[in-house]
Amino acid sequence: TIGPVILAADAAHFHEEVERDMLFQSMTDLPQSYRVLDWLRSQD
Repeated sequence: TIGPVILAADAAHFHEEVERDMLFQSMTDLPQSYRVLDWLRSQD
């Protein structure tokens, strides 16, 4: 087993988006979206 899998399609579509803080064009809560990207990066 490799480990848990995180399905984050609502937060980011590509790894580059997480690495470069490239949010999807349509967000309802911009600060929360950045917090999610930070959390995703912390899961590596």
